Amino acid sequence: MEQLTALAIIVSVMAQAVTLLVLHRTIRNQAQRADVDHARRLEIDRNDRLRRAYGNLIKAADYLDRAFRDLMLYPSGHDRPGTIVGAVVQPTHDRYALVTDMSERSTELALEAQAVILLDHQDDPALRIWRDSVLSIYQDFLIDCITKGLQKDATERLHKFAAARKEMEAAARSRFPTLA
Repeated sequence: MEQLTALAIIVSVMAQAVTLLVLHRTIRNQAQRADVDHARRLEIDRNDRLRRAYGNLIKAADYLDRAFRDLMLYPSGHDRPGTIVGAVVQPTHDRYALVTDMSERSTELALEAQAVILLDHQDDPALRIWRDSVLSIYQDFLIDCITKGLQKDATERLHKFAAARKEMEAAARSRFPTLA
């Protein structure tokens, strides 16, 4: 009888040990799956942030394109509505208000995009093209329009700007082909 009791105790202890072992493996497997799911979620979130940032960079280039085209049509800026050309314009009137607004919107979008992209990539081709070509061509044209007025090579410069913009978009899309 004592042997049966001892055997029953041993069997009971072994059953509890097996139960604990199975429970431990189950918890460990769940923790590993949770780690994999968490890593996957982090990667998805990172990609979403980058996709939005590249989209903002493309929107920023679109604003500059609109400002560029406005400068081509009105290199001396817009007259105050209702004024006669050649009349004295009030000093409070900003002839380049529309261009300034589009440039500021572009700058805001580009700064947001740069903050996100630079955290992920030190030397990003899309950002490099943005700074070295797209923004540079626009700023040179803006300065020339403000200081010298109508530019004889405006169409050529617009084509150069458009080519740089397409190159920047291609670099951004190479990272994320599903950009809007």
